Amino acid sequence: MFIFVPYNKKNMVQNPFEIIEAGLAEVKAELSEIKAALKIPKQELPDRITEIDEACKVIGGENTPVSRAWLYNGTSKGTVPCEHFGGRLVFSRSKLIEWRNSRTSSKLWKDDIVNNSIAASAAKKFR
Repeated sequence: MFIFVPYNKKNMVQNPFEIIEAGLAEVKAELSEIKAALKIPKQELPDRITEIDEACKVIGGENTPVSRAWLYNGTSKGTVPCEHFGGRLVFSRSKLIEWRNSRTSSKLWKDDIVNNSIAASAAKKFR
């Protein structure tokens, strides 16, 4: 980007970098005004889910969704929270996430696994 600065005696006395910095500050101010005008508010995901595939992704994760058969099986047994609306299954995103988190156990770190196995083998030796 090139900023044209007309030649006159005032410019000769003034530092050319100050002129460039002043022009750059104006461009940055205009750019921030444009960004603020174009800023679109972030849309939140709706809480109600009517698609089975979307519910599978919420439960299993985006990269490893659970199968549709597993979800249908869980809803028929009553283990997966859902509501029936007519002949359709309707899920609540917040309830599915809460249900998934309540059923997820924390993973043991490698040190914990090693310590548990050492403790188990020591207990066997002292029997």
